[in-house]
Amino acid sequence: MKMLFSLTFAIVAATGILASPYLEFCSLLDIQNVGAQGVVIQASCNGRCEQLNIVPCFANSYGTVLPAGLTNGNFNTTCRDCVLGLTKNDTETYGYASCICASGAPDVVVNTTFNTADAIRYETTLGMACPYGNNSAIRSVQCGTTALKHSSILFNKRDRKVRRSMRSVQLWKP
Repeated sequence: MKMLFSLTFAIVAATGILASPYLEFCSLLDIQNVGAQGVVIQASCNGRCEQLNIVPCFANSYGTVLPAGLTNGNFNTTCRDCVLGLTKNDTETYGYASCICASGAPDVVVNTTFNTADAIRYETTLGMACPYGNNSAIRSVQCGTTALKHSSILFNKRDRKVRRSMRSVQLWKP
């Protein structure tokens, strides 16, 4: 009986992770370091940019984001109060997200610029380092759609496939 309960709990927990709205609708298109100070994140939300905050999607996909100048850390504890504009008519906030991120120095504010109805481009003012240490663009990692589920395959800087366990994926919490 205990074994059956444990198995059921594990299945429910795994389903909860995969059913995250960020994993369901967001697709990370690209991430690039900009000099030594910043990183640009670009993602697609299948027309739902006004409903989703891509920053949690990014955190779910990669697990950790390292603030510039630090050797460890994660988005869950370094960034808070993420806000995304909700109304297309509100041009000042639609497609604009801001997060306050502690980096050991003054807070880092992460801002976005709106590209199309389906994509948001994220740029940091003081920057965050890519979690895998690449100083160049990282290949796309899917957060998941109905047709394309989360990919555990990443490409390292030598274009070799690197498997990543879903166990290492950390859920973003406000």
